[in-house]
Amino acid sequence: MASREETDRWDVFISYRIDPDEYLADALRELIRAAVKPSPEVFVASVEGLRPAEIGFKEQLRNAIQSVGIVIGALTAASLEREWMFFEAGAAWGRGVVYAPVLFGVKAGEMPSSIAGYQATFPEREASMKELLRSVARSTGGRLSPRWKSSYQKLLRVLEDDSSGRKKVLEEPAEDEPVERHLDYLFRLSMVQGGAVAAKRYEALSARCSEDEDKRRVMIQAAIFGNIKKEEAYTNLESLPEACRIHPEWLFWMGVEERTRNSDESAKHFYR
Repeated sequence: MASREETDRWDVFISYRIDPDEYLADALRELIRAAVKPSPEVFVASVEGLRPAEIGFKEQLRNAIQSVGIVIGALTAASLEREWMFFEAGAAWGRGVVYAPVLFGVKAGEMPSSIAGYQATFPEREASMKELLRSVARSTGGRLSPRWKSSYQKLLRVLEDDSSGRKKVLEEPAEDEPVERHLDYLFRLSMVQGGAVAAKRYEALSARCSEDEDKRRVMIQAAIFGNIKKEEAYTNLESLPEACRIHPEWLFWMGVEERTRNSDESAKHFYR
C-alpha cells in the first residue's frame, strides 16, 4: 500500500457530521489504522484530511472519495437527515465500492430509506465490528491484525466516555488564547453553522487583535469563510486593503479562488 504522500490517494473515506460527531470519526480512523495492516490512509475531512492546497475543499473531498475502496458512514441521530451524508453514500454506490454505515445510538429501523438496504455495523458488537474491519482489509488489500481487539477496546472506551460527556467540536476558545486557535474555531464554525454565523465573530476577533499581522490574517480568513455565499469570497478578497493584498495568505487564497471560481457548475454535479 503506497503512502499518501507519494500518491495523494486515500484508502478509506469516513463520512460524518463534523459537529458533534468528529470525535467518532476520529475514533474510527484510529481503530482502522491500528487494526488493519498495512495501515490504510483514512480520510477524515477535519482530522488531517482537508489541507491548504491549490484546489478548494469540494475538489479535495471529491478527489478523496474517488480514490478509496470503501466509504464508511458514521451515522448518529445528529447526522441521519444530513443531505451531505446521502451524497457521499451515493458516491460509493456510483463508483461500485463498499458503503458501510456504522450506527452510533441509532437503530437499523431508523436508517433513511435511501441507505436502509446497506448492511449496518453496530460498534458495540464485537462480531459486527470485526466484519467491518475485514471488509476494510479486503477493500484495501490489507489484513486484519491478530491484535485488533485491543484497538477495538479503545473505541469502546470512547463510546463509554461519551455517555458522561460528549466532546465539543465547537468549543469556543477563551479570549486570551492565540489568534491561531480562534481562526481554527471560526473556520469550523463556518463549516458547521454557515458563514453568516461566523461573520460577527470574525469582526469581534479583528477588533480585539492588537497586532496588525493578526488583524490582517483575520480579515483574510473572514473574506473567505465569513460570508453567506461561497461565491462571494473572490469579491471579498479583492476588496480588502492593500496591506492584506500583499500578504502571503491573501496571495495563496486568491490563487485558489482564481483557479476554482469558474468550476461552480461542475461542483453542482460533484458526485455524478
